[in-house]
Amino acid sequence: MQGTELTRVLLIEDNPDDARFASRLLDRSEHAHAVTARTTLADGLAAIRESPFDVLLLDLLLPDSSPPHTFRRAQEAAPELPIVLLTGHDDGEMARAAIRRGAQDYLPKQQLGLELLTRTIRYAIERKQYERALSESERRYDLVLRATADGIWDWDLQANRVYYSPRWKALLGFSDPAIGDSPDEWLERIHSDDGPAIRRELDRHLQGETDRFEGEHRLRTAEGTFRWMLCRGLAERDANGRAVRMAGSLSDVHARRMAEEQLRHDALHDPLTGLYNRRVLLEHLNAAVQSGGRTNDRSVAVLFIDLDRFKHVNDSLGHRAGDELLQEAGRRLIRAVRPGDLVCRVSGDEFVVVLHDVGAPRAPERAADRIHRVLDAPFHVPGQRLSISASIGVAITGAHGHHKEGAEVLRDADRAMYRAKCSRQQRTVVFDPEIHRTTTEAVHLESELRNAVRHNQFELHYQPIVELGTGRLAGLEALVRWQHPERGLLHPEHFMPFAEHTGLVTEVDQCVLAEASRQADRWRRGLNGSAPKCVSVNFSAQHLDRADLTDRFQGALNESGLSPSAIRLELTEQSLANLEASVIRRLKGLTDRGVELHIDDFGKGYSSLDYLHQFPAHALKIDRSFVSRVDEADTLVRHMVDMGHELDMQVVAEGLETEAQLHAIRNLDCDYGQGYYLGRPLEPEQVTRHLERDPSWPN
Repeated sequence: MQGTELTRVLLIEDNPDDARFASRLLDRSEHAHAVTARTTLADGLAAIRESPFDVLLLDLLLPDSSPPHTFRRAQEAAPELPIVLLTGHDDGEMARAAIRRGAQDYLPKQQLGLELLTRTIRYAIERKQYERALSESERRYDLVLRATADGIWDWDLQANRVYYSPRWKALLGFSDPAIGDSPDEWLERIHSDDGPAIRRELDRHLQGETDRFEGEHRLRTAEGTFRWMLCRGLAERDANGRAVRMAGSLSDVHARRMAEEQLRHDALHDPLTGLYNRRVLLEHLNAAVQSGGRTNDRSVAVLFIDLDRFKHVNDSLGHRAGDELLQEAGRRLIRAVRPGDLVCRVSGDEFVVVLHDVGAPRAPERAADRIHRVLDAPFHVPGQRLSISASIGVAITGAHGHHKEGAEVLRDADRAMYRAKCSRQQRTVVFDPEIHRTTTEAVHLESELRNAVRHNQFELHYQPIVELGTGRLAGLEALVRWQHPERGLLHPEHFMPFAEHTGLVTEVDQCVLAEASRQADRWRRGLNGSAPKCVSVNFSAQHLDRADLTDRFQGALNESGLSPSAIRLELTEQSLANLEASVIRRLKGLTDRGVELHIDDFGKGYSSLDYLHQFPAHALKIDRSFVSRVDEADTLVRHMVDMGHELDMQVVAEGLETEAQLHAIRNLDCDYGQGYYLGRPLEPEQVTRHLERDPSWPN
């Protein structure tokens, strides 16, 4: 479903938070989706009767239907509509049963994301279209078969001569004289893999053990290729029951067999990379664990591989580049393992490798090292040379009493991968029992953070930014806090790194922008001339990858009625390294509308400063680590101040905590300062009281 073509989605989900989350994801898709949401099965089925839809997203747990009946009722109401099931923690088995009965796919709600949801919808629609096309093709084929004479053969068993009709010969590409009357004209052309079974069925019928002969097999054609044929026959017997003659027909069933094989292939393989899928992985892993995983000398290792920064590639370069990267990653993984090992793609940018008979203690880690090496090499997609890396989790059967089912081993490898992804030092982590505890806590925290975004549990405190020459208030920086229902008020260091890791940071950023804009408007309306000139908000690097960055920013301003100059956007120096041209264009679009952009945490380690000439910044904020030791690093700080002024930027010193630091920074001609010595972060009401007393408040 490409371009402007609209995908009509019916969402039957009784949880309003989950329904809103899925709808928001589809709203953010580059493809157009029209979502119709219903909370009960009855209302959903009524919607199907009233309007056409392209796909149905169906929660099995609905208030007016029990899970075993929900899918059946939906399928009976709309047998041609592709159905994707939305599952919770406890209904995975029911979803898999529904897959066997005709559902296209299922999605765990806790793993729901934009890429996974849109791709699953696209594949579900395409598979359903293919099934309909195949069914229609088979109906047409059956009609032709009944209207057209099959190849006929008549075997005189006593003379051992066979009559083959011209149609029989034509099915194999032969002219009439090219085929003789020997049984070998048929039997010797049977594919070697099919011959024993066909001859066995033929002998059984001739011996009277079966009522009729029937078998599908491949026959060699005049071109030397093989085609699937269906052969049927019936023996004529003498008074003693001995077969004396046998006649039958030959039908070309090659197209059907190829379609069936393709369907079987699709059921077992990932459509993008051609690797085995999760279904094969679990079947294979269960068999491997049961047969060899319970002995230490024949242990099985599972390597769960997640590509780092893949979302950045997909968002910035598009799905085509992302797909080509995944395909090449799959090919590299196959080259990195032994021929007998299994390579699967399980979802998105996640792959799994199953290693057999890993007797050596560090064999799985050496295999992980090989995988790191092949994935670290640059990738080439159209017009781009990309570098990515991977995080790998390893689980080994037999370790730590690890005698588990395949799904449990896979889960432990996934948890170890999660630990590797969160680690700054380790790219490969081997599972141990402690990881189970910490990963469970992380999953719980992610769920709580998603809930915080849905219910806007964030509040903002505001810290003054002071003009050092006059001591007057120049603006405020909005600093986010999470009002956790159980743990109380949490500062950013307790949740923002995790938000960055899970991708929720863009939603948190949006909450902060919206509330800061509303609060700035409240001050503008309530304080008149005493309102602060501007409020600064922080955006993460992930936000820069969003194609709708400018629209999201402008939307918050439109909602509050503020002018663009009332909000300043702060971006860390780290997020600005290696900027894509598309990102620079987005940021330029903001500055063209009057938004000021400030570079935060300046000086934290990027040696190349080329981005300063590309990036449309208005100010540098010197990182607090330099300000805290300005007495010993005054030359370096002066260089930063001079650099900012030479680039026609203002300079702000962060983290001023003592009078001595303030005095030293002033002597270096820095324009603005911020820190506890000048003013601590305050709640909005406290800021209002200060401004009512004195609009220039810091002095």
